[in-house]
Amino acid sequence: MLTNVSNHLTVLTPGRFDLRIVMHGPGVNLLRFGARNDPQIAATIDELKLAGVRFEICRITLTRGNIPLSQLYDASEEDIVPSGVGRLGELQMQGYAYIKI
Repeated sequence: MLTNVSNHLTVLTPGRFDLRIVMHGPGVNLLRFGARNDPQIAATIDELKLAGVRFEICRITLTRGNIPLSQLYDASEEDIVPSGVGRLGELQMQGYAYIKI
């Protein structure tokens, strides 16, 4: 998934996009385990964030999984959305394209 997003960025004009990665369910494990255990994954996430990609995390997933924010790589309260699926719907209504990877 991270490679696909990185590749996508290579064809976009810098500063002319708003790319979000909405994480819910098992998807939060990328930040919970992947980035914490693999320096390359962490570096790729850092690069994507520097390029302007926003990672949005589902509060329902965290609550139901009893996952504290502190267990997620480079995540803050600002990254939390009330519902990942709800956020996807909101973004689509605003004209965003939804690409499931």
